[in-house]
Amino acid sequence: MQKQRVTVTEMAEMCELSRARFYQLLAKGFFPTPQHDDHSNRPYYDIDTQQKCLRCKDSGLGADGSARLFYSITKPRQRR
Repeated sequence: MQKQRVTVTEMAEMCELSRARFYQLLAKGFFPTPQHDDHSNRPYYDIDTQQKCLRCKDSGLGADGSARLFYSITKPRQRR
């Protein structure tokens, strides 16, 4: 279940990216721009833009039309 609004940090976690990497891709236009709260001017993603961000990450096709490859998250190797 998705929240109505999430912060940029929460969106980065949902995309399984570090906050720094998410901001890099956001600055390049790969992810859609967040909206800003009227009172605090804090950036957030509503449900629609959350889904767009997740689609961008899953498909590798950005909001700007660029393509990216992402490493898949795998289990760490077990030591013998």
